[in-house]
Formats: sequence, C-alpha cells, structure tokens
Amino acid sequence: MSKSKNTATADLLGTVALVLVLLALAVGLFWWLAGKFEPVTLRWLAALSPFALVGAFSAGLAAGRLEVHGFLGGFDRALDGLSRAVDLRDHSKARSVAARPQPQTLSKIELLEAFLPARGGDIPLTYRAADNGRVIDL
Repeated sequence: MSKSKNTATADLLGTVALVLVLLALAVGLFWWLAGKFEPVTLRWLAALSPFALVGAFSAGLAAGRLEVHGFLGGFDRALDGLSRAVDLRDHSKARSVAARPQPQTLSKIELLEAFLPARGGDIPLTYRAADNGRVIDL
C-alpha cells in the first residue's frame, strides 16, 4: 500500500470514529434529558416535535435558497468574466486584422481595363487581311 492510501484510510477511520463519538454523545444527552422529565412532559414534547420539524425544514429551505443564490451569483460572475475574455479576444483579432496593411483591391472595371484597352479616346484599329480577303479587327 502506498503512503497516500494509508493516509486516506486513516482519515476515513478518523472521520467514522468522530461521527460515532458524536452520535453516542447525542444519544447519551437525550437519555439523560429523558430521565429528568416526567412522562406527561415527554408526551407533550413528542406531540410538539412535528412542528419543530416543520420549522427545521423551513430554516433548511431558506438556507438552501440563500446558498443557491450565492452559487448562481458566482456562476453568473464567472460567465461574465468568460464573456469579457472572449470579447477581448475577438476584438483583439479584429484590431490586429485592421492594423495589417490590406492588399489593394481593384474594382471590376479596373480588372477589365487591365485586359482591354482604356475606355474613351480613340482606340487604334489595325486591319489585316486574312487568307480569303476578309478584314479582321485586331
């Protein structure tokens, strides 16, 4: 057995022993208190205990709601931080793209003019004769 398993086993046994001691103390205290009261008082305590359980349930429910609100508040806070980090990343990408020199794009007309003669003005035409005597514009 490794050292960490020995430590985990010792921690578990210590926890079990502590729970058993606390349970024995609670039972002993209850036994001692039950011996101090008369049977009529114990009957009244038994009759009123469901109301105490309702109060304990209500207190647990309120504490649980408070804990859930705290948890969700922390969860929302973490998600807000995450969204800010993602926005920062996206905006930094956009800023870096904007900072780069963009290649100059040519319009469609400028692209056509690279292959065709310029518009306007006189366009010189060259006439050549083909084999069968027809004239072809070049």
